[in-house]
Amino acid sequence: MKKFKFRLEPLLKVKSEIEKRKQRELAEVHRRILSQKNKIEALELENLATQNEQRNDLNGRITLGEMLVFNRYYMKLKRQKISDKEMLRILDIDFEKKRQSLLAASIERKKYERLKEIHNQKHLAEISKRDAKEADEFARISHQNKSNY
Repeated sequence: MKKFKFRLEPLLKVKSEIEKRKQRELAEVHRRILSQKNKIEALELENLATQNEQRNDLNGRITLGEMLVFNRYYMKLKRQKISDKEMLRILDIDFEKKRQSLLAASIERKKYERLKEIHNQKHLAEISKRDAKEADEFARISHQNKSNY
């Protein structure tokens, strides 16, 4: 019995490697998104902790200089938060592009896998047909040999 060999196997391997590379890229972007979310959360916690600390320390007494320092600090935190959220938005867009790219690569690989299945089924059908012919030929020869005796 002749073994099945898919002639487009090298192309299927290339498509699989492309898909794996795109999966790694998507995972990297996802890791960066999680890191950015953690950074934003840490900034929020720092802001809240600082506000609570200042409330406890000041007890209603604050000078204009302290107020200016606090205001600058909170503005700095606010700018940082805005830039971090913008970075997160950009990463989300990048993630969606990478996800779409991975989806396209998966579809492409699955096309070749389906084609391989179809070719394998045809190969098995041909083998089955050839085996049936051989069995018929064997039976015909056996019948002739019995008839000749």
